[in-house]
Amino acid sequence: MAIVWKAGEAVKLWDKPFLASMKLWQKIFLVSLAVVLAAVCITALSVLASYFSASVEREKMQDVSSHEYYASSLANTVAYERIRQGQILLPGETVEQLLKTGIAARTGTNTGTAVYRGESLIASTQMDHLSKQPEFVNRVRENGQCLSLIIDVDDRTLLNIGSGLRLEGVEYYLFTAYDVTEIYRIYQNQLRFISIVSIVFAIVTGVILWAGTRHLLRPLTVVNGSLGKITAGDYQIRIKEQGSSEFQELIRNVNEMTEAIQNNVEQLRQIADSRKRFVDSLAHEMKTPLTSVMCLGDVLLCKRVVTDSERQEYARIIVEDAKRLRGLSGKLLELSITDNVPLELERISIAELLEGVEASVTPVLEKRRLRLEVIPADAWITVDKELFQSLLYNLIDNGMKASGEGQTLRVFCEKSEQTLTVAVEDQGIGMSPEELKKITEPFYMADKSRSRKEGGVGLGLSLCASIAERHHAQLTFESALGKGTTVRISIPLAKEDP
Repeated sequence: MAIVWKAGEAVKLWDKPFLASMKLWQKIFLVSLAVVLAAVCITALSVLASYFSASVEREKMQDVSSHEYYASSLANTVAYERIRQGQILLPGETVEQLLKTGIAARTGTNTGTAVYRGESLIASTQMDHLSKQPEFVNRVRENGQCLSLIIDVDDRTLLNIGSGLRLEGVEYYLFTAYDVTEIYRIYQNQLRFISIVSIVFAIVTGVILWAGTRHLLRPLTVVNGSLGKITAGDYQIRIKEQGSSEFQELIRNVNEMTEAIQNNVEQLRQIADSRKRFVDSLAHEMKTPLTSVMCLGDVLLCKRVVTDSERQEYARIIVEDAKRLRGLSGKLLELSITDNVPLELERISIAELLEGVEASVTPVLEKRRLRLEVIPADAWITVDKELFQSLLYNLIDNGMKASGEGQTLRVFCEKSEQTLTVAVEDQGIGMSPEELKKITEPFYMADKSRSRKEGGVGLGLSLCASIAERHHAQLTFESALGKGTTVRISIPLAKEDP
């Protein structure tokens, strides 16, 4: 977090809300630019600092050599004078005079020189600044070794070198100063040059990064815009694949998601339309029996004299309509349950299943003077017993409604290697090919007058198709007008026989 201190308060310039408000390309641009500039500047400054340190060290070595050479020159001058005079040791006054003469000869050069004997200054030229560096002078006196110190004097940078100088048995201290301003001037110029180059490089790099980032992230902008349209309900839109492989994969996934949403929306629309038709048809089917019951109830309520035969006839009609309504509601309930409730699957013998169905429908068949022939097979299937029985009941019930007195209904089985086929065959009125295409639609009745007379509502075969689908079974129909209908249920056998 960058913080600017102003009037004693910390002002947040780089907080989370600010970052959150930035777009992705802006974040990538700024981070990339910062990393590139930091790397370039650090590298340039490191190289420059290394070069500058080497230059200073090289200059120091040269100046130390010059200092030592000059010290040797002074010592040689004193030795020469001693030999010339033929003395064992020169007196101190003579040595100091020789030192003053030698130092005076250096006046006018860029080099400062000073000689001390103890704390007394013997001779000096261009070394006024040395009086302001007592610590350096004292360290040279204490160590007697060659030491150096770089200081700024006015607008110059000086390299000061000091060392001990023993002449004629007396310890002197020689100080020299060398102008190294040029090295620092070159260093400062190079720093300014690097600053200018860095600014230019930052501008050029910024433009390149800005253009590159916008170009590379353009597919993301396209995807974002398309997602906005999809959110608004435009599921027809498809994004053209572009950009890097990652963006192409993202676009493919978005297109697949859009297609899936479009398909789901279409399915939901179809389901909504189907339910609307379902409710409309249900209301239509219930209106007739309810009207009949209401009319007969009004007659019984308003008519003062009702004979026993009339009462019985009215009651019979009311009971039949009530049964019809009960059958309608029951079948509707079963039809909705088959779509939403998990199946209670169990492994059961088809012979046992058909035996139970036969026992239930026999009284109704006898009342209608119909015969039922059941031919089971030695096979086992895995089904929801109640729903599968309901499937068989409905198929047999349809066969009964289509059959006349004295006719026979057959229920027989055909077993293959992996499948059991249960067929329900009647000898009734049959259906045309056009009617066969619609018989599994809710409320469709091939012979409406006959079906309503028998209490039918057109939901039986729709329920059968739904139950068969839940059991992964296949329902097929064969029919011919005047010859009857055969319905086959093909269902997988149970995996293991007992």
